[in-house]
Amino acid sequence: MRWEGDLQEAEEWLRRAANAGAEEAMRSLADLLFERDRDEAEHWYREAAARGSRTALEELADKLVDQDRSAAEHWYEQAAEANDVSAALKLASLLQDRDPRKLSVGIAKPLRSGPMLRKL
Repeated sequence: MRWEGDLQEAEEWLRRAANAGAEEAMRSLADLLFERDRDEAEHWYREAAARGSRTALEELADKLVDQDRSAAEHWYEQAAEANDVSAALKLASLLQDRDPRKLSVGIAKPLRSGPMLRKL
């Protein structure tokens, strides 16, 4: 099937670009790998985040939220601590669904930071 070959070729090119340090390629490769190899996908999301991707950790959490809420909360928190407002709001929603008393604990630290407050 031609389409499968295209995915394999796309993965090869994304790996080359990701290994060369291209943050967007890291995120794209992680998206491509997520269903097949979650551990490797998480590796590439973290690498993209380490290179400045403001959305990589949130994208990882978005993928996990229906499968593993605890892991999703962890990655939303990491993204929120990096001043990702959208991730902070998603974290707040998850925490409120789970236990309304934990809402203030879960987002208090990220929201105390200056850059986060300027974005709100």
